[in-house]
Amino acid sequence: GDEQTYLLDPPPGPFVALAGAQRNPCALRPDGRVACWGYGQTGIADAPADEFVAIDAGFRAVCGLRTDGDIHCWGRAYDTSIPMDAPMDLVFSGPFERLVMADTEVCGLDAAGIATCFSTTGSAPTVPDGSGPWTALAPLDDGGCGVRPGGELECWGVPQFGGMPALIDGALALTGNSWTVCAASESAFDCDRNPG
Repeated sequence: GDEQTYLLDPPPGPFVALAGAQRNPCALRPDGRVACWGYGQTGIADAPADEFVAIDAGFRAVCGLRTDGDIHCWGRAYDTSIPMDAPMDLVFSGPFERLVMADTEVCGLDAAGIATCFSTTGSAPTVPDGSGPWTALAPLDDGGCGVRPGGELECWGVPQFGGMPALIDGALALTGNSWTVCAASESAFDCDRNPG
């Protein structure tokens, strides 16, 4: 079975992007193909043959933004309503221009920066559909943070941070998970961690 499949050494490059899920890093090649390696029981190492322009990773899944604007996710299910570790292969229709993922939630941003988000577990997304416009977005475990076109940071549903995360102004990129949210600007990088 795939529980014996171990591809621990990364394949040769070159690569243009990297995403790391639980036990499985994946890399995007210049031709749009994805190579994944690590412990095979997560199912992530079996990357689809699609052509991608971007990839991102969550807890037990990797998602890619395909050249047709759809989002394709693969890996293992993390949902109490279906057998744990069941193979997961999901496609979310776009068109999207950007992709962000954290834990079990993936969001696509359209050309105007409007978000449409999906959960790889079947639960309701924490980022409201149609929210935005966002220049950067980070879905978190129970909420999220986004940056408006004017540079303002907005967060919601993040009581684990004791209120609004303390991050730098003028963020151009955000990332986060259940415990940490980070922001990067042209000259600085800052994170705020869940005090619990």
